[in-house]
Amino acid sequence: MPLRGAPVVSGPDPGRTQAQISQERLRRGAELLAAEWNAIRARQEFALQIERELAEGAGLEPGELTFDSELKLVRRIAARAQTAL
Repeated sequence: MPLRGAPVVSGPDPGRTQAQISQERLRRGAELLAAEWNAIRARQEFALQIERELAEGAGLEPGELTFDSELKLVRRIAARAQTAL
């Protein structure tokens, strides 16, 4: 969003030659977006499954990783906290 009073520039710079963005490049962008959505969905499903298992009484195996229920993600335990295990 332009700042108030700032001129709005539309269209190409007349001093530049116009290069075209290829369909192949646009396809690559669409593929990356689809992969990102798939990864996000898989992570959400994973987090829901872990939460279900924890709610049913499953415990976490001791080690360097833990599941943060508040953030719904797997994270590394700080080195100091891990030595206390």
